[in-house]
Order: sequence, then structure tokens, then C-alpha cells
Amino acid sequence: MAFQIKNFVSIVASMINHMKGTQKTITDFNVGSVARTLVEAPAIEMDELYQQMFIGLQEAIPVATYNSFNFAALPALPGSGLITLTVAPSANPLLVPAGTVFSYQNGATGYASEADVTIPAGNTTATILVSAVTAGALGNIPANTAFISAAPLPAGFVSATNPAAFTNGTDAETDAQRQQRFAQFIASLARGTIAALVFGAKTTALFDSNGVEIEHVASAVVVEPYIADPTQPIALVDLYVHNGVGGTSSALVTQCLNVINGYIDSNGNKIPGWKAAGVVVNVFAATEIVVNFTGTLTALPGFSKPSLQPLAQAAINNYVLALPIGGDFIVAEAISLVMDIPGVANIVPAPLAPPAAPTLGSVAAGALAGATYFSKITYVNVNGETLASTEASLAVAANHVLTVQSPPAIAGATGWNVYLSTATGTETKQNATPIAIGTNFQEPNTGLIAGAALPAANTAALSDAQVGASQKPMPGTTTIN
Repeated sequence: MAFQIKNFVSIVASMINHMKGTQKTITDFNVGSVARTLVEAPAIEMDELYQQMFIGLQEAIPVATYNSFNFAALPALPGSGLITLTVAPSANPLLVPAGTVFSYQNGATGYASEADVTIPAGNTTATILVSAVTAGALGNIPANTAFISAAPLPAGFVSATNPAAFTNGTDAETDAQRQQRFAQFIASLARGTIAALVFGAKTTALFDSNGVEIEHVASAVVVEPYIADPTQPIALVDLYVHNGVGGTSSALVTQCLNVINGYIDSNGNKIPGWKAAGVVVNVFAATEIVVNFTGTLTALPGFSKPSLQPLAQAAINNYVLALPIGGDFIVAEAISLVMDIPGVANIVPAPLAPPAAPTLGSVAAGALAGATYFSKITYVNVNGETLASTEASLAVAANHVLTVQSPPAIAGATGWNVYLSTATGTETKQNATPIAIGTNFQEPNTGLIAGAALPAANTAALSDAQVGASQKPMPGTTTIN
């Protein structure tokens, strides 16, 4: 029989029914009567015992389950990375001791150096590995953050900055996240399934000679080529992985393939794989697609806008970083995260920024005379077109045609347009429909056409970005004005 909770009312009713059925002397069981009061007193205690037992069961079941599988919750991890420290020239070596804490204006946490670093005499820079003093996602910061001080302050301190973003800080795993990860673990026990491949891939990690983890698979997704192309083998699977930081290494991809297929470790132990027999699994690093975000923030009265800007920037970057492979960027979700910051009155996203100046080249084709070409390019999205890039020019020899390289892929851009002319500032559009990102443009052998003029306004309002199944969104340039 299943465990059932009895509340105060049902306990009192049961006791009164028992008394009525076993004697006839006491007949007044109305509210306020002596008999009913005598019954209600222990009923209150019994109700409390039922509730305590139920709460205890609720707490004990997950603890017992997790302990049975040795499935501990993941702790918070501090954001970490490299800082470039610049000091004034000195005739003596300068020691930057381990534990030196670097901080930046309105920063949520400081960053402590992991080891002693000595700057040789005459040198002015050093690269220092630091970790956030406070663990969690609040330690993630964008690239080129200017650190304004360090404690203890190195002699001759000039500046300190991080050349790359810190993106590996994570908050402690919540109960809901742990439950979800446990469900994925249970689904992976029957190895050979898609769930097993994904879970197995996430167990992949690389370690240095001291046993310290240096890289791991943070996100994985399975793509079955047969679904999109029936000519592909059914027993072929493509597995895309990402390290959650950026620049997934080939070593991690290779190790992940070993984990999926099974391998023999350095001690000669046979480690079982995660794929089904007869299935070929190809492992690739997920293609990174940049998400740029520019917005204008308004602070509530009594709050400092400069103190809110880095918090908003971190919220956007952490949101993008947490997106899985194939996870779409939703503008409303990004805005909601910023609006949840105490003190933020509003955040208004700006349109897509124009691409950088185009890269030009030429190939032998046609019979056109030599000329100097001027070019500008734009991004296109579902809402419109950006302003044009800065201008680039190239002298092209006779019997050659101009080529224009595609701008890089960014989240939200669905294509690009090319504008050309043989006179500066007079470029016109050369393509009838937007060119796919990644596809270069080549001038027709018949020469340029007189197309539409350059856009006068940016109509490419920021929109949700659909990300490909093998693409991992990554924070790009996040500017909060």
C-alpha cells in the first residue's frame, strides 16, 4: 500500500468515528466540546509527525539515490585566465608573489595570482595566471578588462589587462540542474544511444602532468547525417563537442573519440566505450559563431549607471556562453537577464554593427582593362541591412577580375551585400540577392553593374539568431552604453 499523508481534519474524524463506534456514553463531539478537544490535541501532534515524515522522505530519496550512484553535485568554479601586467623598467628583478589580487572598477570579485612570477631586470611585462577570489560565473569577464590595482601593489605598476575573456567560471550546480544531469546519466546507462554518446562525451577531460584539469568537454550534440541525406549510411554519427571556453583543441577532440570508442589507459586497463558495435562515430569541434551585442542601458534613480554596465555586460556574456551547441540566441532572454539586475530601468539593443573593411583580391579571368576598385560591404538579417563597412581598395591588372572575401559569420546575420565602384565613395550594389555568409564574391567577366546605392540607415535591428546544429554561440563584442 502506498504511503499516504493524513491531515489534521482526517485524523480527528477517524478518532471520533472510532469513539462513536466503540461506546455510547459520550455523545457530544461538536467543536469546542470536551471530548473533541481531547481528541484534537493528539491529532495536532500526529499531523505534525506525518508532515515531518513526508518531508524527511522527500529529502532522503534524492540523497539516497545520489549516494548510491556516487553522484555528487558539481561545485562552483572560479573564472580564471591570463593577465598581462605592465610595470616601469627596473634595474632589479621584480617579484609578483602568489596571491597578488588584481581588481577592476566596479568588479564583482578580485583575481588572485596562482604562483610567484618574477619579471627580469629591464623587462616591463609579465603574463600571470589568476583565478577569481570568489567562485562562480561572476568571475567571467570580457577581454581587455583594465585592472586598476593589485594588492600588494607591484613596484612600478603601470597597468594590467586580460588579453582573452575569462569564461570558465560556473555557479554551483542547483538541485534542478543536478536532477537534470542525473536523468541524463540514467539515460546513458544503456550505452549506444544518443543520450549515452552525449553523456560519454561530457566525461572527456585533459589533464596536465600534475593531474590538474586543463580542458574538458562542456557541451556535446549528436547529428545523424542520414536524417538530412538518406544516401548517408544509417550507422554513421557525427558528434560535435565544445570546451565551453573557446578554441576547442584537437587533443580534446582526439581524446573524446577515444572515450566514445573505448581505449586502453596508461595502466593497461580496458576502458569501455559509449557507442554501439558497428556504428562509426566521427568527432568534431563545434564551429564557433560570434554573438555581438550593443545596447543602451538606463539606470533607475539612485543607482550608478557605470556600476551597472559591467554587470549587464557579464550577464549577456554568461548567457551566450551557457548556450549549448545548436542553442539559439533569443534577444528577449538576453534583455530579461539584464532587466533582472537591481537598478536597471531599461536596456535597448542596437542594430547589428557593420562588418569590417572587406578583404580584396583578384583572379585571372575575362578581358577587362586594369582598374582600381573600391569596395564596401554590409551584413543582412531578417529585419534589414546594416550600414556599410569602411572602404577598401585594390588595383587589379588587365585580364583579371576582383574578388571580395565574405565577412565572418556572426549570430543574426543571414547574408551580406557587396558594393563596388572604380571611384571612391560611389560604390553600388553588385549582387541581386544577399550572398550567403562564407561564400565569396567574384566580379563577372563583363564588369561592374550600376546597382543600388549604399544604405543610408541601419535597418538590421537585432533579432533572434538561429544557430546551426553544429555551431556553438560564443560572446563577441558586448558593449553597454
